Amino acid sequence: MKKTKIPVPIIVFVALLIVFVIILLALVMPTFTNLSKYNDDHATITAKIADCDDVLANQTSVETKIDEMTKQYNENQENLYIDAKSSVKDLQDIFADLGIDMSSLTRGEGVQDAQGRTSMGGIPLYYTNLTFSYNGTKDKTLQLIHYLEQESKGCYFIDSLSMSEIEDSKEYATSFNVTLYYFDTTKQAVNNTDSTDSTEPTT
Repeated sequence: MKKTKIPVPIIVFVALLIVFVIILLALVMPTFTNLSKYNDDHATITAKIADCDDVLANQTSVETKIDEMTKQYNENQENLYIDAKSSVKDLQDIFADLGIDMSSLTRGEGVQDAQGRTSMGGIPLYYTNLTFSYNGTKDKTLQLIHYLEQESKGCYFIDSLSMSEIEDSKEYATSFNVTLYYFDTTKQAVNNTDSTDSTEPTT
């Protein structure tokens, strides 16, 4: 009886098919088996990403709030005191509030305190001289003095005051010489160091 030989291509095909099935069982089946675990891990990672997004959003919100608070603080700081730069407007506002027509106003240069005094934060003390004049009654002048000494945000010191009667009028030609003291935040404190001369002892 004559034996029938199986063609080589068929043998190769069957061998490849067996290898494919083995690979399928070894790789694909575990994937299906662990699919639920992968889904759980994916959900966990997605939740963490969402949390990170929330944190970033909150951080941006906090930074925006800090910027707003910083801006508000700086604006409030500017309104807390009067310096040489803002003194002219401050006096103009005072005169407007009191209903006094200012005739003239001059301001000198800012000068650092000769004693080198500073604030607790190390900001140097400066002063500037201001001269202004107007025509007004005694009552208006008293109100102005009270305002400068008690109500103004500036540290004004009245150096001199002169009043001359105006004929046929209840008003006086009035002029003030005033010194404004302020801490100049644009300057750095000067550190004064004492130096002493040393001499060699003689024998």
